[in-house]
Amino acid sequence: MQINSVMLLRVSSVVDKDVEHPQFFDPPYALKHIEAGLQKYDGVTVDLLDCWIHPMPASSMIEHANKNNPDLIVVSSSSFDAQIAGEFVDTLKKSEKSPLLVGIGQSHYLNKDFNKVDEKQYDAILLGEPEDEFFKLFDQILSSDPSSDSQWRKYYWGHYEAGERFLVEDPDSLVFPTYTPDEL
Repeated sequence: MQINSVMLLRVSSVVDKDVEHPQFFDPPYALKHIEAGLQKYDGVTVDLLDCWIHPMPASSMIEHANKNNPDLIVVSSSSFDAQIAGEFVDTLKKSEKSPLLVGIGQSHYLNKDFNKVDEKQYDAILLGEPEDEFFKLFDQILSSDPSSDSQWRKYYWGHYEAGERFLVEDPDSLVFPTYTPDEL
């Protein structure tokens, strides 16, 4: 399957914007490591949209995605943002040319237990630390036949349904990300 563009999205709701806890001021570390690792793939463009830095409603995130037309979107969301992420993903899945959607982040733990959002809209969900596992998934997507039911979908849904978390075994092997002044 051909993947020419990837959008990395950290969703943000309006719920947590008045909170001054330091956790709301961290860069999206997992997405930054994925962004850095995708640089080694020739011909793949990467667009990182961090809605914690530039808050926007789901409609604006959808407009951004439709304008850039990515082949794959990685959606990172917390429990505060689960409904907004769900609205974003649901709308994209109903579009004529829906991108592949990969979910990461804490909201998927909440939703697995309480089923607040329809997780089946995602093509894969990576619980735990996605920084290494994303590239295994990405390579499987690149080598898959787009016209057949993909084994990678079954594999990753099996992990998700079992609640299995991925771990980074060797953090020193991760590609080190770069940060913009906005992110810092």
